[in-house]
Amino acid sequence: SAIFTDRIVVVGVTGRPELTPTDRTVLGTHLGDAQAGTMSVRPRYVGDCAAAGWTTLGAGRRAAVGGLCTPQVQGAKVADWPARQAAAAARRGDAQLGTLAGSIKGCVAAVGPGAALAAAKPDGTLAAYQSPQQFLAGGMQTRCPITIVDAGPLSDQIITELANRKDITLIVTGVGPNAGSDDPSLQVVYRLGTTLPGWLTSASTRREGIVTLTDLTRTLIEFGGPTSTLAADGSPFAVYDADLSVEGIDAKIKSIAALSNATPIGYIALGLAGALLFLI
Repeated sequence: SAIFTDRIVVVGVTGRPELTPTDRTVLGTHLGDAQAGTMSVRPRYVGDCAAAGWTTLGAGRRAAVGGLCTPQVQGAKVADWPARQAAAAARRGDAQLGTLAGSIKGCVAAVGPGAALAAAKPDGTLAAYQSPQQFLAGGMQTRCPITIVDAGPLSDQIITELANRKDITLIVTGVGPNAGSDDPSLQVVYRLGTTLPGWLTSASTRREGIVTLTDLTRTLIEFGGPTSTLAADGSPFAVYDADLSVEGIDAKIKSIAALSNATPIGYIALGLAGALLFLI
């Protein structure tokens, strides 16, 4: 699913298992150029905070943060970068932090502390960093080909304003659970500014309406012009073309969530049946 603008803005949100009123309003005016679905936000270990999702996006592999849930930026660098690298490498972890920024020709800008984890280079430095308030005050200008935004309470305002921009491709995606929650549920993802509306998918999932954070990483790397062979899992976004409606998107997200919740029960039932057959 090709990208035809010169810039991409990714707005990451937390605790978004279903469409919000802002999502409904934005998608309602972009049904002809939107792709929608659900995002698998699972980090390396279920129960990790949203910082693990941001780290996974930057590493292109499911990552752990070892309880380092409150990133801070000092002097255009993630303050505790060595500790985060150690957390990602613990227990045989193979995620290489900074893979996204280290794999493309252009720069990756960050807005907000969570986004800094995704946009940081392999040494933890940032090509450009702003707070959400600075981003808004500056008219949300994007000087890098890729901008990643962690706007927190300002997310809906930023999404609404960016949705009206014709010069960017906007991707809104869940990255992890709300603070204090360990919910690993699939979350909402949609992309505006496409030429083929439908359901997001990828070669990784081969499922209509389901993609992963590492798929988003790979999509951004392919857009930015890959320059290295740094290891990243995932496959670029693809699409099953379809006519969308807000009600249809809502129903699709709920049906995928219901199936995902039922899957463990199916595995347990198959396991018990197999054990019973083995005993017989």
